[in-house]
Amino acid sequence: ASFRGRGNGSWWNYDKKGYRIKFDDQISLFGEAESKHWVLVPGGHDFSLMRSNTAYSITNEVLDGIEYTTSVHLVEVFVNGVYHGVYSLFEQVRVEEGRIEIPSEYGEVDTGYLLELDAYAEGVEGIDYFRVQGIRYAFTVKSPDPDEYEGEVTELRFRSQVAYMQSYVQALVDAIFQGDFATVSHLADVDSMVDMYII
Repeated sequence: ASFRGRGNGSWWNYDKKGYRIKFDDQISLFGEAESKHWVLVPGGHDFSLMRSNTAYSITNEVLDGIEYTTSVHLVEVFVNGVYHGVYSLFEQVRVEEGRIEIPSEYGEVDTGYLLELDAYAEGVEGIDYFRVQGIRYAFTVKSPDPDEYEGEVTELRFRSQVAYMQSYVQALVDAIFQGDFATVSHLADVDSMVDMYII
């Protein structure tokens, strides 16, 4: 496996660092679905070592409106025999079998999208991320990811996908702020939104 640093504010503001692990082959950890991609979260702001684990355990075991939530396991981390402390091991949130199972096609407007509300969005606006009025942070486009396709779709065509996502999210945000429940329930899975708000 290889691993690299993970986190923005947490990487710079805490001594205990987070990591993303990529195994050479798909493996199952703690009985979870096989994947190459896993995440070690340090929880440097949480001296109880319980906040994230409690939240994700409640999401997985009590709330049923969210179709996919990453698993979480407490682990002790040693690197080259040096103890680094207690971490939370998560499945990396991504589009793949056993994780977020949606069709997410590059170059197709009517497809599934994985977006992240991201205080640290970077790259090219209109391709890597987009903004909507009424929301402080940008949305990073996690999937479809143009980096996974070589020369198959033009930049202009992918920009049309991002514009579609932006328009869709803007319509949802506007409906929420206007109290238009009919439109909200048409554009979003309300049970999932409620459970996310609770958690």
